[in-house]
Amino acid sequence: MGWAFADWIQAGAFRAREVHVLHPSFDLLADRDKSVRPSGPSPLMVDEALAAIRPPLQLDLLSITDGNLTYGERVVAGAAPGVLTFTALTG
Repeated sequence: MGWAFADWIQAGAFRAREVHVLHPSFDLLADRDKSVRPSGPSPLMVDEALAAIRPPLQLDLLSITDGNLTYGERVVAGAAPGVLTFTALTG
């Protein structure tokens, strides 16, 4: 199941009593290279996407079972990103 993030931002609000997520995998890459990209506007960075959340979001209970999170950050164009990986996230 996916979440239409852009549609939700335009819709106005999201409320749920419980959200249970089984085996999620989150892969995030922050490209800190500030060179000019000729292909148009850059996509939102993770912090920008979270800051763009304006509609109310209310979750009474969020549970995660056996999740994985990988966060990479690249500072120099073309260089391999530094990566942090968290596995077996439960809570």
